[in-house]
Amino acid sequence: MKLELTVDRIEGERVVLIDQDQNVFVWPKNVLGEGTHEGQLLIVELKDPSHKEIKESNVSAKDILNEVLDLD
Repeated sequence: MKLELTVDRIEGERVVLIDQDQNVFVWPKNVLGEGTHEGQLLIVELKDPSHKEIKESNVSAKDILNEVLDLD
């Protein structure tokens, strides 16, 4: 899932981000870098690492079955 967030304001060491639905997120300034400024558009991608592991294990299982059954 990708979120488009706009830097609303900078409050000390925190950056206040707002999405298109006006949801507010507060993020540490040092994570975003020195060039962060008000009005800047950020695109944040959220991933579920467990989903990736499941996909990788499914591929591995399929490869093993293909090898054992000689389906390639």
